Amino acid sequence: GGLEFLFARGMPLAMSESGAEKCYADHSKIDYEEVKVNNEMWNRAGNIKAAFAMASSGQFPDSTLITKIGCPTLIVWGREDEIIPSEHTSKFKRDIKNSRAIVYTNCGHVPMIETPERLVPDVRKFFLE
Repeated sequence: GGLEFLFARGMPLAMSESGAEKCYADHSKIDYEEVKVNNEMWNRAGNIKAAFAMASSGQFPDSTLITKIGCPTLIVWGREDEIIPSEHTSKFKRDIKNSRAIVYTNCGHVPMIETPERLVPDVRKFFLE
């Protein structure tokens, strides 16, 4: 298809940088060396083609499966998540019976990377409960 043609020479580094900027609320926390490594991963033989095949397959995960989760579950989200909006937190909280949710302010899609100083103590506390 047309998009595959655009990516025939690989994913441009600028696109990986833009993607990283969508993942972080605080862009100063982006490690651009890691962005380069991520871009190299995308550009390994077959990866972009596989991503397009998956995206165009018309198959989507069965979201009702989350209702079958029975173990205690900690749901973490960044309020400024531009990839999957934090409004989805309430659906997960509702559908996973034994769950607790934490939404971090000033945080995007990757709270485990963007705000480990807040997340790690919360995860430790959750496991000790």
